[in-house]
Order: sequence, then structure tokens, then C-alpha cells
Amino acid sequence: MQRKKLKRIKRKVAQRSGESIKYAMLPKECGKISIEIDMLTPCLKRLSDGKFVDTYFVEGIPSKKELLDWEFDWNQEINNGHTIMQLYVQGDSRIQGLISTRIRHDIHAIEVSLVEAAPMNNPHNKNYVKKEYEGIGGHLFAEAIRQSYDAQFDGFIVFIAKSKLVEYYKRELGAIQIGKSQQMFIDERKSRELYDKYFIKK
Repeated sequence: MQRKKLKRIKRKVAQRSGESIKYAMLPKECGKISIEIDMLTPCLKRLSDGKFVDTYFVEGIPSKKELLDWEFDWNQEINNGHTIMQLYVQGDSRIQGLISTRIRHDIHAIEVSLVEAAPMNNPHNKNYVKKEYEGIGGHLFAEAIRQSYDAQFDGFIVFIAKSKLVEYYKRELGAIQIGKSQQMFIDERKSRELYDKYFIKK
């Protein structure tokens, strides 16, 4: 099954561009995915009391003030015309995470360009002190999967991981590496698992 999916992606890319799979599928500047997948939870888990809290997404451009102390240049994503989704917790006005995506009709997938947890939830951020919520990384990927279903792409999403995190995303998200590159995808089966975890209320 995995081999068939790899052939399917390679064939779609080759038909469009004639370039190799290593470079044709995603632009090199997308190789920034390094978000932590700390826990796959229904909604998010508030660590101060261990309770699961309701979440929602808002599409739009965060203000400069809201992006203060974030690691990545989200203005570049905006300038590239990507869709920016902001993750919020009910009753908390702060952005908990951001994801940048775009529709790829050529390979029938949603391309994930950038994902980041807010500074207070990101252990890699220089201003990080103590994590407030768990489950943000998984929730952001689940949002990309929701977009894929909306676009009739069967939950297919693609992204480029930092090289040292390829094995990590295989393990934590069930993502599949394309050849020996940093390009990865999540197929229909694993996408359904992630989608159900975050968006199907029990």
C-alpha cells in the first residue's frame, strides 16, 4: 500500500513538471517543520489542572503584537499567499499555535508550509518558561487534514521536516518519508486517526 502511494505521488509530480520527486513536490523553503508532538489528545490538555479544554480555529493574519517573540517569520507566509490558521482555547484570547497551508491540486494534497506553537508552549523558544497546554502540534496537523478533507483530497497532507526529525514524525504522526528526502506525507489511514482524535466528539 505504501509503495503504491509513493508511486502515485511521484507520477502526479512527474506529469506536471518532469522534475525529480526530491525537488518537484515542495519548495525548499518549506523545510521548517520542527514542532513538538508532545501528546495526541482530544482538544488540548491544560497542564495546570489536567483538564481537556475546547478549542477553535480562526483564519487570518495575527497582529505584530501577537507575533512578538514567535520564532518564525509569519509575515513571509502571509506574503506567499498561504492560508494562516490560528488555534485558540475557549476562554483564552491568546493564540496557542499557528499553521500555514496551501492547496496543491497538482498532487491532490494540502501542503503544510510552517507550523509553530506559541512561545509559552514551545520548549524551543528562547522565552519559554513552562508549558501551559499539551496537544498543540497534533491539533495543528489535524487542522491541515481537515482542510484536505474539505478539498476532497482524502486527508492527504505533505510537508518537509527538518532532517533530524524525519524519524520523529514517522513515529509520532505515522508520516511516510518519500525516498531518502526530507519530504513526508500522511496518508488516508493515519489522517483519519488524527482527524477523529481532534474533531470527532465522543
